[in-house]
Amino acid sequence: MRKNGFTLIELLVVMSILAIMTALVAINIQGNIGKARDARRKSDLRQIKSALTLYYNNYGYYPPSDNGNHEINGCDGGDCSWGSVWTYNNVNYMKILPADPTQSATYTYGYQRVDVNSFNLWAKLEVTADPDIAKTQTQCGYSGQYLYVLCAD
Repeated sequence: MRKNGFTLIELLVVMSILAIMTALVAINIQGNIGKARDARRKSDLRQIKSALTLYYNNYGYYPPSDNGNHEINGCDGGDCSWGSVWTYNNVNYMKILPADPTQSATYTYGYQRVDVNSFNLWAKLEVTADPDIAKTQTQCGYSGQYLYVLCAD
């Protein structure tokens, strides 16, 4: 007489297949989340570069940098912290000076004025094989591990 149902081995095989598929999906999703955060980092830097250009057009030089923490030193109160308002001489350059989406010490933005007519602005990317890393570092003459860099035109 045959009993209906699944054997223990059949259930274990199905559970193993489901576990492998779940792991593959989780890895793929995690990679896409990193790419999305990198896209935001690149967009943030382009917006900051535009604000730096406005500042340059107003004063004829780029704002100084605080080389200790790599912030823009051109706010009414001194350094412009990432994630704060950027206002100088009653001109609002950015409502919020973007901060890295992860808010971690590993991934931060940085700014360095090279001279009054030049700057480097960078963000560390999660996708280390991003071709924009080498391209932007070459254009700006600035290098660092996994850094996407923008500089004055």
